[in-house]
Amino acid sequence: MMAKSLFHAVFFLLLFLLILFTGGCSSLRPKQEREPLLRSFLDRPERYALYFPAALAAEEKVKLFGLQDAGETFSRQFCLGWPIVGLMERFISAISDLQDTRIVDPGDARGLPVAGEELVLFFSSDWWLVYRRIPPNFYMNRLEVGVVAKVIPLEQVLAGKGTIALRTAAWEGTCHYEAFGGDFFHLQDWAAKEGARLRQGIEMAQDFCSEKLSREFIEEARSVSAFP
Repeated sequence: MMAKSLFHAVFFLLLFLLILFTGGCSSLRPKQEREPLLRSFLDRPERYALYFPAALAAEEKVKLFGLQDAGETFSRQFCLGWPIVGLMERFISAISDLQDTRIVDPGDARGLPVAGEELVLFFSSDWWLVYRRIPPNFYMNRLEVGVVAKVIPLEQVLAGKGTIALRTAAWEGTCHYEAFGGDFFHLQDWAAKEGARLRQGIEMAQDFCSEKLSREFIEEARSVSAFP
């Protein structure tokens, strides 16, 4: 039974990697179109960063077994809010040419003083408590984080399509992170001391992904001569 479960896990991982590397989920425009758009975005006197709000959550299949969503419970109990905002703050502070970029709450996006075709930074993310498969235990979890950041038209965000790959991005970066090296901890350990381990894991993900994404953004900007 364990060998069969391991086979299924490896099969679906390989299938995911195949989809990923064939580029089917990319939002990027062709390179010749991206360059002038990214330069135009960076030349703007003021830029905006928007995000899709996503709180910490357990996997959906946990609910199918009638178990409580520990991620949702912890998010409320420890007032974790939207973890992506802390990541965005780190990303912007790491890039000198983005220091005047303003993070905008989703509810305020329609009031921005720019046309719909203007480009904005957009971040989407998932913050999951993932249960252990082998041996299976719903109470042993690890923290996994996935982030997508891109520069896309404001109108795409306003239409609720910011998370969809529509080949409109002047830049796109992705990050996947497993806190504490992917180690599993009991839900009680995650919650102990007012969620200290959970907060630390979230901060580790924010630090890692903001550094990775900001480095990739700077490299792309330099490749189109937008940065010195």
